[in-house]
Amino acid sequence: MPDRNHPIHAEWIGLDDENEHLLEHGISFREINQVFDNSPIYRRNLNKYKDRWLMIGRTKGNRAIVCSVEYDEVTRKVIPINARECTKQEKEKWRI
Repeated sequence: MPDRNHPIHAEWIGLDDENEHLLEHGISFREINQVFDNSPIYRRNLNKYKDRWLMIGRTKGNRAIVCSVEYDEVTRKVIPINARECTKQEKEKWRI
């Protein structure tokens, strides 16, 4: 089992007005919730934000989404930072 600082332990997702910029990428709050509820894959974000994770999964409509998130282990929630549709290469890499 992953350590306590792993978002797989998240019990809810923190979506509010501060997350409205996610809509600019054509991803709705509903789709992010669907990915969260659909047993996503979590991978460390290896770019410049080492404290962030990638939440990867599919919506109920089978759309493949990758969402950069922060995990708050105290409140056990994931906080979406950015989201977009997966590329063909990402779908193959993560087998989703």
